[in-house]
Amino acid sequence: MRFSVHRFAAAAAAGVGLLSACAGAQAANLIQNGSFESPIVGAGGYAIVGAGNSFTGWDVVGVGNVAPISGTFSGFGATLNAQDGAQWIDMTGATTTGAGIQQSVSTAPGQVYRLSFWVGNIASGGSTSKIDVKVDGATLFSATNSTLTPGAFVWERFSTTFTATGSTTTLAFFNGDPSGDDNNGLDNISLAAAVPEPATWALMILGFGGAGAVVRSRRRSALTA
Repeated sequence: MRFSVHRFAAAAAAGVGLLSACAGAQAANLIQNGSFESPIVGAGGYAIVGAGNSFTGWDVVGVGNVAPISGTFSGFGATLNAQDGAQWIDMTGATTTGAGIQQSVSTAPGQVYRLSFWVGNIASGGSTSKIDVKVDGATLFSATNSTLTPGAFVWERFSTTFTATGSTTTLAFFNGDPSGDDNNGLDNISLAAAVPEPATWALMILGFGGAGAVVRSRRRSALTA
């Protein structure tokens, strides 16, 4: 059978579309209440949750407290808007240090996962906003938003990957700001199984197709020898 480049290209394109759709289906967020929309604290309000307590999806750990906050809350000469949804969380709580939040999720051992989240910073709340991330108790990395824009609450996205080692993985986010820094925003946390990008799928399909063409060519050569 004659190998058709055009037919293969069409098949590859169809394969990319199918695999991309599958990848999208697999990329569901594993984090519960990642944008801190529950419990509702009310327009312009906030709540203080101390270590040893819990709120929807999260346990508060370490020492001190954290504060789920309305995205219409005003402070430091600005409206402290949420990055996603209507609420976010201030990791400094009632101006404390050492507090964190954690959540355990179901994972597949050996699977690579992508974690992303946003850190908020405002100039008059402190010089930086730093979040320390831990996976199963071990430090994964630290994310620091050092953007200083007077009168504006600025969000910055951070992303990293890790490989799960068990059927359950515990993610923790800690306030890394020093004492006296009274604002450290965290919002829109997402965790999903990492999947190849569509371009990578295309290269893989083309590679498989090219290998198949070589095999067919060699088979024809062997038959005519």
